[in-house]
Amino acid sequence: MGVPDFNIDFMRGESGEQLVRHALTSCGFHVSKSKVLDYDLDVLEGQGPSISKVEVKYDEVSARTGNIFFELLSNELALNLGAGLKTFSDLIVFLTPNGETVEMRFMPTQKLIAYAILGLIEKRYIPKRVGGNKSCMGLAIPLRNIEHLVSLSLVTDKSGKVLSRKGEL
Repeated sequence: MGVPDFNIDFMRGESGEQLVRHALTSCGFHVSKSKVLDYDLDVLEGQGPSISKVEVKYDEVSARTGNIFFELLSNELALNLGAGLKTFSDLIVFLTPNGETVEMRFMPTQKLIAYAILGLIEKRYIPKRVGGNKSCMGLAIPLRNIEHLVSLSLVTDKSGKVLSRKGEL
């Protein structure tokens, strides 16, 4: 993994949020940017009263490695929790760019957290430090190990046009 750059990561995250917004809107959902910092998007299906809160994670190396990076600490020295642990989202979506397409895997946040923590306790996943000063710590979790958690999978082109859909939110 390269050295994380907050500004570049922020721009990728923003473009990832735009892709998710476009894809979900084309699937009939109403999507808006969250007004709070605890998660990224509000998603409403049809006219229902229920809003899903969604955290978007853009993982540019997952297509190459076959893993997602579940961040435990964004800054180990300051003990800042990673976004996956401190989010108040109902769902977390990992975006995996792969050539001309992007796969979006939506899964319940709490189930992913429980799976990651259990894997850490059972020593199936060993924490890795990344970044210039190795202050970010997380788990490299194989995608094949979490496919059972995925409730909705979308494959889009780079503009967010949905090419295939499997499952429901």
